[in-house]
Amino acid sequence: MVILAGCAATSPMNGVQLKDLINDAEKKAYLVKQFRVDFTKTRFTSVFSRDVTVRGRLVFQKPDRFLLTMTGDANVEILSDGTMISLVHDRKDQEVYRVQGERDLSRFADPLMLLIKKMESGGLRTFSEIRKSEQPDCFVTELKPSNDNNFERIKNVVLSFGPTGEIKTVNILFNDGERDEVVFKSWTLLAQDDPEIVQLDTRLRALSKSQADHLPGAAPRPLSMVVDGISRD
Repeated sequence: MVILAGCAATSPMNGVQLKDLINDAEKKAYLVKQFRVDFTKTRFTSVFSRDVTVRGRLVFQKPDRFLLTMTGDANVEILSDGTMISLVHDRKDQEVYRVQGERDLSRFADPLMLLIKKMESGGLRTFSEIRKSEQPDCFVTELKPSNDNNFERIKNVVLSFGPTGEIKTVNILFNDGERDEVVFKSWTLLAQDDPEIVQLDTRLRALSKSQADHLPGAAPRPLSMVVDGISRD
């Protein structure tokens, strides 16, 4: 997970290599079972006359269980157990569907979540490093996704690491010229009995129970269109 990069470096960033951060993160992956992260996210797009900005909170528990809420110019809540996803837009209009089959998942999930999954599994090593910039207090690397079909919409990803190796910002550059900028505010490790994890478990059980007998057959709007705060269909 992206949070693990915060454990990766304890010395100045001079000479640090991306592969070292990822290798160290993989070694520590078994220690982190659940966490919370607060961030702000801005979509730079030509669709609207101004940028779209949200405040976000992610509560994550391995494997692939999470509650992602975003408020501001768009209000979105996404709840998932890795198999089923519930989306609530503007505190109403719930959509629920199963994640299955081979497809471009970047059209159905927030790109940040896909990157977190990549970091968790060490999958960023499959990305090509285009360029990097090393400074005493910052390490910036630009990555190009490989042939991974989860990232068909994404052109490049720019990661900025702080002086102790923590990820400070993620810029996702899309093929259509748009861009997402995510600025992380805080990372918090959570215990198994933390109230936020208990609430996540409770909500996922309720979601599973309510959808056990019936799920819509028709495919809903791509989640990325709503998560980005842009409904274009």
